[in-house]
Amino acid sequence: MVARRGVSKSGDKASHVLADLPVPPLNGRALAALRDSIREQGQIHPILVAADGTVWAGRSRLLACRELGLEPKQERISREQGVQMAIASTIRREMTPLERADFVAWLVRENVHG
Repeated sequence: MVARRGVSKSGDKASHVLADLPVPPLNGRALAALRDSIREQGQIHPILVAADGTVWAGRSRLLACRELGLEPKQERISREQGVQMAIASTIRREMTPLERADFVAWLVRENVHG
């Protein structure tokens, strides 16, 4: 089972937990750019959430929407779909060799077969 960290903000209609993935979230300038884009163009891609509220993709979009006071668009997915999204996200993201090794270790712990 995926370990999860609680994420909530008082007043939110939906409670979310982040999949405890060893993938670094956007921060600093990248998060600010995403927030500015959502402010100007709206949220284009939904946050992918499992039935239990686990956010598998879109953690940075969720944070940006919360900072803007917006209710995020969401799409329900299965755990298996979430794992596949995490793998795809990791392939695209700039990560250090140690961060990539942590992700591979997570895949092994979760007994993920691709």
